[in-house]
This record gives sequence, structure tokens and C-alpha cells, in this order.
Amino acid sequence: MLRQVLAGASALALLAACGGDDVEIEDELVEADASVVEDAAIIPAEGNAEVDAFLAENAAMDGVTVTESGLQVETLEEGEGESPEATDVIRIEYEARFADGRLFDSSEANGAPVVLPSYEVLQLPGLIEAVPMMQEGERARFVLPPDLAFGEAGMPGGMVGPNEALIFDMTLVEVVDPEDEARLEELRAEEEARFEERRAAAMAEFEAMGQENAQASEAFLAETAAREGVETTESGLQYQVVEDAGDGESPAATDVVRVHYRGTLPSGEEFDSSYSRGQPATFPLNQVIPGWTEGVQLMDVGDTYRFFVPAGLAYGETGTPGGPIGPNQALIFDVELLGIEDAPEIETPELTQEAEPVD
Repeated sequence: MLRQVLAGASALALLAACGGDDVEIEDELVEADASVVEDAAIIPAEGNAEVDAFLAENAAMDGVTVTESGLQVETLEEGEGESPEATDVIRIEYEARFADGRLFDSSEANGAPVVLPSYEVLQLPGLIEAVPMMQEGERARFVLPPDLAFGEAGMPGGMVGPNEALIFDMTLVEVVDPEDEARLEELRAEEEARFEERRAAAMAEFEAMGQENAQASEAFLAETAAREGVETTESGLQYQVVEDAGDGESPAATDVVRVHYRGTLPSGEEFDSSYSRGQPATFPLNQVIPGWTEGVQLMDVGDTYRFFVPAGLAYGETGTPGGPIGPNQALIFDVELLGIEDAPEIETPELTQEAEPVD
């Protein structure tokens, strides 16, 4: 969550902002590393009364103090070092929980303390107030009322619901003077090494998934090709007529088609459906995956076909970034062709004057 609050910035990029060299980060890896939610089903607070009751109960516990803003502070382990200034680089470890104790973020996923160029990049008012109260080496628990966290709106994307109180267990591992170039260079090198290690691991995992999917897809398509009523085109696209409406109009690749469809993985898992949305889809036939462009041209208006699409005619070796379609993944589409529309004509502007002859 803190890394998402930082808009996906990595420690490498943050350190670069402190004077280091620019480091190129792959967006997919940063996004994949940013999510450490234990439970995807986020349950927002039911109302202020419940939150107020939790805050009142926690404030009454031994060792808890409440600041003027309403931030609740409990020192878990004393520190002996300096407190950070806004210009200092800091290293922190943290766990973030909802009021009911569910963990939704942790620095553990980083494999090391998170490095920030300033505590002010934390953005949440409660954390910006909390961190400069700490001393290097200190571990503390901070309870943020909603107005010091994400307030009435909650966190964009729904990870944190509206009017949630949040609990942060935080350790201030190190305070680094921004003028200490030697230490900053050490941190940059450590973060770069961790990033390269994570990238290599992610690439290896992705390649292994691609190989596994390729083998499974090949076996699946060999099985479907042998089914009664399944035809295979020269490209390798397989299709089966589910409902034949008779001799109607067939679309050209340049047409705009209106369809209902359902897309599933070979396992049967549905990943997309216009039926689920309750609304047909309309799109130019030459602007979709090759399996669709080829397959829908085989249909007449009113027909329903089932297509078994090899990865090479779908999303290929990359799949769809972030899912749900993996690399080298064969797909199944049930498509109902509802209608055909002519592609919109592109108007050519008329010349306002004749070109002057060239001598």
C-alpha cells in the first residue's frame, strides 16, 4: 500500500531523485511487486460508529497516547538515534493492517527495509505526522483515524474502503543524511541488486509458465481438433458451428460487427463475457486478435460459433499483462454474430485552392 501511495515508485527511482543515476524500471515488475494483499475481499467499515468505538477502545489502552490531530501512538521498542528531518533519506520496515487485524501491506515483500527520500512522500497525513516523532531504531504502532488516512473516499482501487481506521507497525531502521553520498551509493547498489534479482526471478517464472502453457495448449488443441464437428483452417484456427442461422450476410475484415461472446480458458474459467455485462460488443473486425478477424468472417448474421484459438492467433508469447491470459495460452470463444455495420468512411478534406504550378 505504501508503495502504491508512492504511485508505483521503486526505491531505485526514489534514490535516483536524491542525486543518483537514472534507473530504468519495467512497469510490469513494479506493479507485480507492489501488491501484497493477503485477502482480496476488502470489507469497508460499516460506519463511523464502529470506527469510533475501535478508536475509543484503542485510545484507552495502556501505553497509547493521542496527539492533537487524533493520531494514536504506542512505542513498542525504544530508539536511541536521531529523528528524521523532511530532507533526510529514511529506511523503514512496516506492516499495515485494518482495524480488525487483517494484514493488507508489508515491507516484507521488498526483501529489505523500504528506502524513501523523505517521509513526506508517504502522503497520508497520519504517517507524515508519525515518522518525525520516531528515533532511529524505534518501533512504534500508529493508529490512523479515517481523516488521517484515506478519509471518506477510501483508497482509489478499493484496497482501503471509505472511513477506514488503519494500523501501522513501523520501525525506523535508519536515518541517512542526504549529503552522505557514500551511504546513498551503498543503498542504491543494494536496491539495484535486489531489483535485478526480482526481475530475473520474474522472468524465469514467466518463461516457465509460457513453456507449461504451450505444452498444455498443444495437447488441448490436438484433443479439440479430433472432436466431431470441429473444423481446422489453414492458420490453425478451430471452429465448431453451434447454431446455424442459414444463409445470411457474412462480414468482411473491414466491417464493424456487433456480437455477444464469452471467452474462457481451457480449464473452463471465464475471463471475459458480453453476456455477463448484459450488453453486446461492437468493434471493427480488423482491430481484434487474428483468430477473431479470421473466424467471425466465416459466420453469417445469426450464427453462433465456438472457436478454439491457438496462442499465435490470440495473445501470443506475452499474454495480457497482469492477467488473466498467460503466455502461450490457447483460448475458447463462443461468439454470436448479431449484426454487421459498414466501417465509417474517412472523409478527405477538400482543397480550398488549387496548388500553384511548379516552374
